[in-house]
Amino acid sequence: MDYFQDIALFPHLSCEDNILFGISSQENHKKNERLQYLSDILGINEIKNKFPHEISGGQQQRVAIARALAPQPEILLLDEPFSALDEELKDQLIKDLRKLLKKEKITSIIITHNIKESFQISDKVAYLSSKRILQYDTPYDLYHRPSSREIANFCGIGSFLKGVVIDSNHIETSLGVLFGNTSPFSKNDLVDVMVRPDDIIHDDDSTQSAKVVEKFFHGSDFLYKLELNDGQNVLCFTPSHHDHSINEMIGIKAELDHLILFNR
Repeated sequence: MDYFQDIALFPHLSCEDNILFGISSQENHKKNERLQYLSDILGINEIKNKFPHEISGGQQQRVAIARALAPQPEILLLDEPFSALDEELKDQLIKDLRKLLKKEKITSIIITHNIKESFQISDKVAYLSSKRILQYDTPYDLYHRPSSREIANFCGIGSFLKGVVIDSNHIETSLGVLFGNTSPFSKNDLVDVMVRPDDIIHDDDSTQSAKVVEKFFHGSDFLYKLELNDGQNVLCFTPSHHDHSINEMIGIKAELDHLILFNR
């Protein structure tokens, strides 16, 4: 098993020598093949002969990861490997690293407090709290089928609406009757329904309306905080050309693929 926590490159060695450090006992042609292979995938060919202080933080991170991968470990432990990078560099490195780990068939345990990072790179995610694993699932199921409010909130923004179970497939809410599996709840149970921003669709033809109370411009879209008729709030993503004013009433409809329910 190899372990990577921070960059910690040897400052007196070139990037090439840093990468080769863990395989220095191998034959030269094998070392060179491994160096070239990792350099191609991680995009560091142009900096191999430079020293760590001569390259950027993102490049240093790539060199450090190449050094950790050079011995071809069966298991690689990565502790916050992307924490020092800006979003653009981080996204590209995550793509490159995932591709490399898959190609090398290396099992990797990645520690991160950033849910986006874990969703981007992982096949499975273990959510830990107070030294206990609360849920171990695919990124999709962790987001769409969280086992607790804590996990639901950590996995992404959303709102909790009050609901009453009608039967095994229907719940009454201020957004109307929502359809989905209500198990393990029973008729007349009081529940909270988690509604994500992508569950609320802006629809001018809808009979359901809500008031814009806050708006946040994200470039390609707006995030609106909307107030329903009973005073409860939901969040809604819309394309950026749907530019509405504060206090404006807009038509909305709920399109939930499934229900995320918790005891009220």
